[in-house]
Amino acid sequence: MTRFLYTASSLIEGRGGIAASAQTLLTSFAILAINLLTGIITARFLGASGRGEQEAMGIWSGLLAQAFALGLPDALVYSLKKMPSRSSQIFSAAFILALLAGLLAMVVGLVFVPLWLTGYSAEVVSGARIFLFTTPIALLTGLLTSALRVHGSYTLFNVVRFVQPSLTLAALLVLTASGQLTPFTACLCYIVPSLPLSGWLLNRVWKAYQPVWSGLGSTFKALTSYSVRSFGIDLLGTLSYQLDRALVIGLLTASSMGLYSVSLSLANMLGVF
Repeated sequence: MTRFLYTASSLIEGRGGIAASAQTLLTSFAILAINLLTGIITARFLGASGRGEQEAMGIWSGLLAQAFALGLPDALVYSLKKMPSRSSQIFSAAFILALLAGLLAMVVGLVFVPLWLTGYSAEVVSGARIFLFTTPIALLTGLLTSALRVHGSYTLFNVVRFVQPSLTLAALLVLTASGQLTPFTACLCYIVPSLPLSGWLLNRVWKAYQPVWSGLGSTFKALTSYSVRSFGIDLLGTLSYQLDRALVIGLLTASSMGLYSVSLSLANMLGVF
């Protein structure tokens, strides 16, 4: 038994590829358990209608960020591994492209989402608009986590992954205990913890890569060449995972959407395995 615990500890605390895989797997299971608890809380205390309104307000930022990522996270990983001597230029170019893509995704969402949510109240539509302004941050965060993994900081990467849902759970418990849990405040519990974490993550990655802002022409070309080729696969992956929810939001009532969302979340738990 002692030998087994020692081996397990070595795997988790080590720095090799096996250790990184073990850390990531354990973190994924922990996040799965936390997400299960947050889903139970929102479903229990918001009810089917409230859960549906929460989904209608909160889904768009992450969905559009993934859809408009344009393959940049994969292109960043590939380019940093292929040309490590140009890491500063590569990260700088990817950061600029991701920021522009995030702003474009936000604008598209501000135009499209209100047209799709015609069956919901004005308060839900206004809430969806507000959360759309976090789309560039969501897209940049995906890029930053990719840069962190290339740098070999898997422990830090998994800490960031774990802390955000943990803070969400804590915030939901506080709001539930105080009687302040609504569809809008529930969305805030998912969005607000990501903002300081994204800022902290940006600071760490910024120091690691030391960005530069001149002579990036060839780097832009190299990044876009790879990202365009991988964009199709990324987009299909995003659509296969979230497109159904985005579509049925505009077709179902808030109550039906809440029931659908809870059922789908439980079914998607198998994806971790």
